[in-house]
Amino acid sequence: MFDPLGYLDLAHELASGDEAKMRTSVNRAYYALFLRARDALAAAHLIIPHDDGTDHGRVIAALRQNKRVTPGNKLDKLRELRWKADYSTSAPVSDPDVRQAFQLADDIKTSLARDWGIAP
Repeated sequence: MFDPLGYLDLAHELASGDEAKMRTSVNRAYYALFLRARDALAAAHLIIPHDDGTDHGRVIAALRQNKRVTPGNKLDKLRELRWKADYSTSAPVSDPDVRQAFQLADDIKTSLARDWGIAP
């Protein structure tokens, strides 16, 4: 089984360079944590993945439940950065965006491990 955190390793490799690499880095950081959380929540029978684009909101909502707001909010912020990187060609993606994406990813990873028992 593929470990989605492999995407986070790739994100770090792509982090420096041209804007296309930085945009891809932000994208991969988001998907690493989104997929890790989705798979863990599905294994715990807290969500049923639909693989139709609606999983993003359901994963964030599930993470926000039971007073565990922080990982859901941070994943939502990381999703916003991913949206900017993927779709907003008029807004530049720069080193601060990439650093913010990595900080959010690290915070989410820590929170998932601490609050949900999802291995980092």
